Amino acid sequence: MKTMKILVSVATAGMLLTSLSGLGVHAATKSSQYLSTASVKKNTLVQTKQKLTLNVKLGKKATKKVTLPKGTVLAYGVAQGKGIALSLNLGSLSYQYRKGLVRNHTDYSNVLVKPLKKNFKIVKKAMGSTIEAPLNGGTYAKKTKQTVSVTTNGYIEYYTKLSDNVYTNSKPAASVKIVKEKMKGNTAYLYTKKNIKGLNFKKMGKASYRLAVKKAAKIQTTSMGDESVTARKYTVGGKAYYYLFEVDD
Repeated sequence: MKTMKILVSVATAGMLLTSLSGLGVHAATKSSQYLSTASVKKNTLVQTKQKLTLNVKLGKKATKKVTLPKGTVLAYGVAQGKGIALSLNLGSLSYQYRKGLVRNHTDYSNVLVKPLKKNFKIVKKAMGSTIEAPLNGGTYAKKTKQTVSVTTNGYIEYYTKLSDNVYTNSKPAASVKIVKEKMKGNTAYLYTKKNIKGLNFKKMGKASYRLAVKKAAKIQTTSMGDESVTARKYTVGGKAYYYLFEVDD
């Protein structure tokens, strides 16, 4: 097995990808079977062109099958050995696809696959992809029980209790599918057919709701006691949430 180095380490969903091992990736070639190397390195999102079943290794022996419908948008990093591979970030998806991908405190949500054109196409954005995740409610430096995440396959997830990893190990208290998105300046308006208790959705009509998510333009760093916190503020339905980039003790 040859170790492959992640070239693009932070995907759109905000989850850090680490170095991974082992996949027979295609050699650097102009083969029409594969997405171009330049395009793969330049972007961070792919969409499935057909239903795909992935065999996810959970340690040395166990595996789990994860089936993705056609049209699923995922964040990815780039793994490179003699050629390149997509490091799909299943942690960027909604809970039904990422559950069971943590074993013994180890996260197995990154999966290496060949960048085949028949399976994937590059996309520039996903529904709600301008919103970093997770967004933590409460004070600037401290996480509270209330957390909001927008997944790359178009779900708003609301958490009142978190495990070690919001993307893979936590079940949301509620989730709802985004059916439409409108952007106005730094505000994303997410339209759904249902609302979520605990988030301030605005009723727009019969079976139609809207959640406004405003993104601050600047990233802020502040000191609180012995901690230095770097974060971006969001206003979700009128309530302050923060995407934490870094907390230094």
